[in-house]
Amino acid sequence: MNIYTLSTYYANFVDFKAAISNCIATANTYKQNKLNSLLTLESQTFKQVQFLAV
Repeated sequence: MNIYTLSTYYANFVDFKAAISNCIATANTYKQNKLNSLLTLESQTFKQVQFLAV
């Protein structure tokens, strides 16, 4: 399984669930370098936010 589990088509829920479980189980070992390149501790903040009614 690769880190891009959600971009893969799974024919049934059992296979999908297994892929998600595998991704979570190997996140701290096998996929650590890939995850580090995707995650950041910096966040964007907004001082004035306008909400639009829909």
